[in-house]
Amino acid sequence: MATDLAKNKGRVIGNRPLSPRVQEVTVKLSSQASPYQAGAVYFLSFRGRGIPAEWHPFSVASASQAAPPEVKLVIDRVGDFTKRIGQVPPGCPVVLQGSFGRFEQEIEATAPQTPLVLIAMGVGIAPLRSLVQRYVGKRPITLLWSVHVPTERYFEGEFKDLAKREATFAYHSQVGRLTKERLVTLLTESERVRAKVIVVGSAQGVLDIEGALLGLGFKKR
Repeated sequence: MATDLAKNKGRVIGNRPLSPRVQEVTVKLSSQASPYQAGAVYFLSFRGRGIPAEWHPFSVASASQAAPPEVKLVIDRVGDFTKRIGQVPPGCPVVLQGSFGRFEQEIEATAPQTPLVLIAMGVGIAPLRSLVQRYVGKRPITLLWSVHVPTERYFEGEFKDLAKREATFAYHSQVGRLTKERLVTLLTESERVRAKVIVVGSAQGVLDIEGALLGLGFKKR
């Protein structure tokens, strides 16, 4: 983890529910903070009164564009700590360790014309949303998002509007898991041969998607 925490301080400037169980927290970093990479992870500690200061990892759901940058985090309220995220007030000090992650390095290691296939399950959309913001209009992107219930598609309007504006961006969502039969209708032959694929979700969900993609002719690499 990072050791120079002085450059990784900020304050909460937004905290809103995206769905009945998912919260979006926006942190404004200090002017000394370094830009973060799309898809990165920060370890956060909230330092407000009455809020546990324990460290928790969260994926970045935004691209580093503003100066000083703002970090948007999409948090599933499922544990004892995250169930209280909605109580963190604007102005609450935050200390961050990181950022960590290699999504951008993996993408930059491929040719610029290499298609990106981004597959998200549930809140796995967080880092992939930031990759969309980073690379839309620069690379061909297909984003697939599966959720358990319709109310979890909280970025649906944003992605649909983007697909209308950007010819090289395609978006599909569905309630329920993505099967091999469904994937074959959503992915092109060119993507099966050439695409860089990033899958984010539960461990078992990622393995299931990997097996389906291999069955469609995607290479293990």
